[in-house]
Amino acid sequence: MSDAPTAADDPHAADDPLVWRDLPDPRGWDPHSTNYDRDATWDVEAQDDRWVKLTRRPNRHKSAHISDDSPERPRWDAWLGPEVVADLVRLAPKNSRSKLKKACAAAVAAADAAVRQTLGIPLAVLHGSKAVVRDGRKIESPRGRKMLLMVLENGARVVLQYLDAPRRGRLTTAFFPDASLDALLGGHLPGLEWQAAVSETVAAYCPPGQVLPDIHHTFEVKQTGRGRTERRTGVRFLTPGAWGFASDEPGAVWESPSAYPSPAAVEQRGATS
Repeated sequence: MSDAPTAADDPHAADDPLVWRDLPDPRGWDPHSTNYDRDATWDVEAQDDRWVKLTRRPNRHKSAHISDDSPERPRWDAWLGPEVVADLVRLAPKNSRSKLKKACAAAVAAADAAVRQTLGIPLAVLHGSKAVVRDGRKIESPRGRKMLLMVLENGARVVLQYLDAPRRGRLTTAFFPDASLDALLGGHLPGLEWQAAVSETVAAYCPPGQVLPDIHHTFEVKQTGRGRTERRTGVRFLTPGAWGFASDEPGAVWESPSAYPSPAAVEQRGATS
C-alpha cells in the first residue's frame, strides 16, 4: 500500500477539490511586479478550515458570515445555492470531516466562476498586511503577508493570501460587506450591490479625498473585538480604471463606475493607455 498523500490530505494534489486551479494571477497587472505577465496563473487553496471559519462568530458583537441568523445569508444562498450553504451551516460544528469536505468542495465549485471572472478583470487591491498590536503589545513581524482583496459582481468581497510557494495562494475570508447589504435593503436595483462594495473599498483603502494612492500609502485597521490592529502597506488598485479612477496616476480622482467591468474592456483600455 502506498503512503503517498492524496487529495484528502494534500492541497498540492492535482485532484484536490478544495483548490481553485489555474486562476488568473492579477500580479501581472501590477506595474511594480516584474516577475509576472498578464497570462500568469496560480492555484488557490480554499480548504475546509476556511469555510468553517465563515460559519463561526468572529466575536460576541457580530454574527457569522454564513449562519442561519446572518444578514448575509440570502446573498450566500443566491451565490452558492441554498443546499450548499445549509450543508456548511449544519456540518461545520460536527465531527464528520468527510461530509464536511464534500460540502466545502461543493462551495468551492459553486464559487469558482465568480472568483475567476473577477480575477480575470482584475477588480482587485494588492497590499501588504502586518499584525502590529494585540492587547496593547507590539507584535509586528518583519515580513508580513501579501494580500489580494477583490469585489465580485454579486457584491461579495473575497480576500486571498499569496503563499511563499510559487503560484500558490489561499482563501483568507469572504463576506458581503455592510454597504452591499444596505444597498439591496435600501431599494437599490438588484445586481448593483457591487457598486456599494466598490465604494466602501475605495473609502477604506484610499487617502482622504478618495484619490488613487501611490505605492507608499499605508494605513491601519482595527479589528473589533480582537484587540488587534493591522497595518496595510503598499496599497495598489490593479486596473484603476475598472474601479472608477480617472487615470492610472496617483492622485487620480474617483467616481463610482456605472457598470461592472469586463476583461475585454479593461484589455482595450490597457492597450490604449
